[in-house]
Amino acid sequence: MKFAGYPGVQERLVEARFDALKRCVDIANKEACDLFVIGGDLFDRVSVAKRDI
Repeated sequence: MKFAGYPGVQERLVEARFDALKRCVDIANKEACDLFVIGGDLFDRVSVAKRDI
């Protein structure tokens, strides 16, 4: 999601997306998962900012 309609909290929402992904990866590592699948998009556009990578 671009979160453009939420200018007051847009940056917090973007960061929350990365925090949620990190928590999922941490849990997968803790549980020694053999497979980690993301059923959807992580980014709202094809090009990703270097800071996000």
